[in-house]
Amino acid sequence: NNNVIITSSGNKQSNIFSYNLILGTIKWQRNVKWVESSPVMTNENIYVSNTIGELYRLNARTGTIIWKSKAGNYLSSFYTSPTVYNEKIYLGSNDGLMYAFESDHGKELWNFKADASIFCDAAVFNGKIYFGSDDRNFYCLDTLGQLKWKKNLNTKFLSSPTFYKDMVIITGIDGNVYSLNSSDGELNWKFSSFGVISASPLLHQDKIFIGSYDKNFYCLNADDGKELWKYKCEGRIHTSAIVWKNFIFVASDDKYVYCFK
Repeated sequence: NNNVIITSSGNKQSNIFSYNLILGTIKWQRNVKWVESSPVMTNENIYVSNTIGELYRLNARTGTIIWKSKAGNYLSSFYTSPTVYNEKIYLGSNDGLMYAFESDHGKELWNFKADASIFCDAAVFNGKIYFGSDDRNFYCLDTLGQLKWKKNLNTKFLSSPTFYKDMVIITGIDGNVYSLNSSDGELNWKFSSFGVISASPLLHQDKIFIGSYDKNFYCLNADDGKELWKYKCEGRIHTSAIVWKNFIFVASDDKYVYCFK
């Protein structure tokens, strides 16, 4: 409804607010402490997490806080965005725990312990939860929090995975794009760039689009990971690309936004 939901951090009035794009005014704002991740909206609900281990549910139209939940471990800090699936919310923490909350009231359902911090947003595919950890493992859990498999890829992860056919595709800060079998974690293919990758891979039809700190924006064949083309930007690429109709948009450190067919 012509409003954009934005979070801010860095001061005592750290807020989430609704900004009206037509009037250029703030419609509502709420103090939800220090936020370092994107809010997620489903229907009329906004879910947002903060760096002191809290998860909020707000009404998107009014900004009313419906509930606030706190992770069971007092050391928890959320730098990841909530992932909402089948009335559950999955959220990784810097204490190495992947949490599951129920969406109606925010009750913690379970947590799973990895061996290091989680700065990678969880993703759900065919009823399984996928995420990477700073312990250099990539994990697959079921929705009850039981480990299905883990794969040591010898890299840390900052991005969320995407899915193609029976593959889970993830990027590592080692500059590689990995395709794993979603059922057992076995490696299908690996593509190497020459810089850190912090962006999530964008899938469009049978192609993967990804930017790297090596300043290149790559288009890969999703089936085998072969490079189809690349474009040298003026700056490093930190952020994930998006697709709209037949166009791909991405931004880089040089303060330009690039548009590709």
